[in-house]
Amino acid sequence: MFVWLLNASGGVNGVNTGNLGADWQILDGSADHNGDGTSDLVMRQTNGDVSVWLMDGSNHVEKALPHLDNAGSLVSARGDYNADGISDVMWRHTDGTVLEWLMDSVGDVGASNQFSVDTTWSIVDAVGDRDANGSSDVLWRSSGGTDERVFLWHMDPTSGSLASGHYVGGAVTSDWQIA
Repeated sequence: MFVWLLNASGGVNGVNTGNLGADWQILDGSADHNGDGTSDLVMRQTNGDVSVWLMDGSNHVEKALPHLDNAGSLVSARGDYNADGISDVMWRHTDGTVLEWLMDSVGDVGASNQFSVDTTWSIVDAVGDRDANGSSDVLWRSSGGTDERVFLWHMDPTSGSLASGHYVGGAVTSDWQIA
């Protein structure tokens, strides 16, 4: 696998970081999962193993994360749900289960929360802090049916758990998109 590093003058360096087996998939590479100011890579193997590469330029430290038995779980969102300055990971399973991993400063899962959400709801955005409490909130949208709605989860900045939630406005039709 190559990591392309961009420098301030617009130059590009490609660094070979080693082989990544064909059974691994990179799920996210745009969030900082240990708070060092550098984007890290979250990967999942087809057998359910999950790993994060904590990047530092062309070097990385690989950390094994909890195994996910269910192949239906995919990274749905990332944001700082407990307001600690470190990006957390939110998984969504095809059965509606939402698993939130609160990452710590060494790139491990420090704590987790689990929620159950009807499968007609999808995460639209989970990075914005819509109540100005320092933690990312989760914006949901229902699909299918005649009463499509938008719902906002306000996350608790100390625990990362769901503090409150409410519908945003009235029904929306499928021809409206959240930008």
